[in-house]
Amino acid sequence: MPLRLTTGFFENLLRQASLDWKVPDFSTLYRRQKTLNVAIPYRGGSRPLHLLIDAIGIKAKGVGK
Repeated sequence: MPLRLTTGFFENLLRQASLDWKVPDFSTLYRRQKTLNVAIPYRGGSRPLHLLIDAIGIKAKGVGK
């Protein structure tokens, strides 16, 4: 179920950004996740960054936003 939600989330995100990109279906994501190595570097900071997600979009609040 989480991969179906991920697919829908990214479809909505791309639609809001007016990008006509295709999002892989959840079964493709399931097969690819086994070989996908994700490294997210930590950008330490002294102040928190608040990421708000609601029905109408994503908003970033915090330092520099």
